[in-house]
Amino acid sequence: QKLFEILKWYIEGYIVCEKLNLKRNESAGNKGYDATDDEGRKHEIKTRKAIAWNKPHIFRVNKMQLESADFLIYAKLDDS
Repeated sequence: QKLFEILKWYIEGYIVCEKLNLKRNESAGNKGYDATDDEGRKHEIKTRKAIAWNKPHIFRVNKMQLESADFLIYAKLDDS
């Protein structure tokens, strides 16, 4: 679990934000989004690992996240 949390932080904070030119929201009190783009649009980033019970693409997003973010980005970790 701890390794996944580290990977999630790295993927969301560096890989996704770097590739999409987003600025990571580092605030611990942040509600509903993880990063912003140059136009101020909010992006919620979800990272999930593929395991037997959640294959292929099931993940939870709460209503507040959908209402406060302009975009939802899904990063899937698998064995490939």
